[in-house]
Amino acid sequence: MGLTIESSSLKNRKKLLPYTLGGSILVVFFCLGIGFLLTRLYSLDLISAFLGTSPDGMGEMGLTAVLVNANVSMVTAYQMFRLLFILFVVSFLLKWRFGSSIQR
Repeated sequence: MGLTIESSSLKNRKKLLPYTLGGSILVVFFCLGIGFLLTRLYSLDLISAFLGTSPDGMGEMGLTAVLVNANVSMVTAYQMFRLLFILFVVSFLLKWRFGSSIQR
């Protein structure tokens, strides 16, 4: 996959680097904040709540949960909910909002 990237397509990489790093750090702290909120509302440990809200694949987060001795079933349930929410609710809302402007 990385072999198809051409150096000419990365002309703005120095300009985009601060935004990329800042966005990544913002996402991590946002997930950490949501995880902290979940620990206050429910009887969860912080690492399980953090892994459950992290925006990565269910398999990767489940494996990470196994490696750090987190609650694997809870992490997988949160990841599954996130996936199903995006697939069904968000896609429906996007079709409802932008459906008439999309040309096939």
